[in-house]
Amino acid sequence: MQTRNPGDGPRLTAQEGQVLSLLGDGRTNREIAERLYLSPNTVREYVSRLLEKYGVYNRTELAAKVPGGAIKPPAIISAIASFGHPYICRVYRLRWGR
Repeated sequence: MQTRNPGDGPRLTAQEGQVLSLLGDGRTNREIAERLYLSPNTVREYVSRLLEKYGVYNRTELAAKVPGGAIKPPAIISAIASFGHPYICRVYRLRWGR
């Protein structure tokens, strides 16, 4: 069953939405798997599908593309941005306006 993501984003299943939310909290595939009672390989497949649906290549880009604030800045992104890494700073500013 396909559901609509908030905003104009791609259609996501309920499970993809849960994985996306946990990804946005900065959780690893293993942590997501444990939380949702899935295998890490299944989570890896969900993450791959999310990257494809949003047309991005990594988790940081995914965080920048998700509309409506569905993803919060993971602590690691905040930490790296505070040290001035150019790419992370750009993504951080574009997504979270800080």
